[in-house]
Amino acid sequence: MSRIRKWLLILRAYAFPVAALPGLQAAILAARSDMPADWQYLPLLLLALLALHGGTNVINDYYDFRTGLDQPGAAPSTWALAEQLLRPRQALRLGVILLLAAPVVALPALIARGAWLWGFGAIGLAGGFFYTAPPLKLKYRASGELLVFALTGPWLTAAVFYGLTARLTASAWWCGMPAGFMAAALLYANNLRDCRRDADAGCRTMAQHLGRAAPFGYAFLVASAFLALAPLYGVGGIDMPGVFFPLAALPFLWRPARMSFAEKIPADIDIHAARGLMVFGLLLAAGLAAPR
Repeated sequence: MSRIRKWLLILRAYAFPVAALPGLQAAILAARSDMPADWQYLPLLLLALLALHGGTNVINDYYDFRTGLDQPGAAPSTWALAEQLLRPRQALRLGVILLLAAPVVALPALIARGAWLWGFGAIGLAGGFFYTAPPLKLKYRASGELLVFALTGPWLTAAVFYGLTARLTASAWWCGMPAGFMAAALLYANNLRDCRRDADAGCRTMAQHLGRAAPFGYAFLVASAFLALAPLYGVGGIDMPGVFFPLAALPFLWRPARMSFAEKIPADIDIHAARGLMVFGLLLAAGLAAPR
């Protein structure tokens, strides 16, 4: 395995669009607004988001391994520790370093914007760490999809928009709703695949709570993402002529939706869900940027 491929697996780079695309969408929204924006902060904010996301992924792997959720050969996303790409202590150290690197990278923007952006950053750090870390361990208490929706959706777009413009608007929050639902759908697909393994390790997820209705959960979250597009046209201060662009992502989202009804969920359902999320997010960004 090449060094680059190894680090892409450790950081779960296939899921980086979860953080990067809502940030891009917030930047497009800022560009289309009448507010002055400080564009020198955009690359810093995006790099900080990737560091935060990567750190959250590694911390998640560490605690999943410690609790017995991740075992050799269980699924592609468990390779970091279960396949001995890192030792547990190395993973914990790397995760903490990445989380702490996020505010360091974004420090110029944090200093310029003050308390509100510091607050956004603190919420992101706490959410990323306590997603799996004790005492909260939110992922193990059937709260993962809710947290992911909030942090990678409205919170993220509002944070980037504020970092660029020093303003908070209803449109900045609305803009993150579709992305938040898609990120929650990606996590749900992963949890649906791992239902039995999670239950054996004492981890409770939304898919388990839904029982026989669990196969419908992914489709419901994807449908919610499309429904959340409606307010982006002429509501909340957003003028989005390309509101229907994301419909072109349906062929990419159909495959993981079909997989969720299989008797045995395919191991790569999360990869296909991530691909659908990326296409949806890029088309949403294009829709926001479309000429009026």
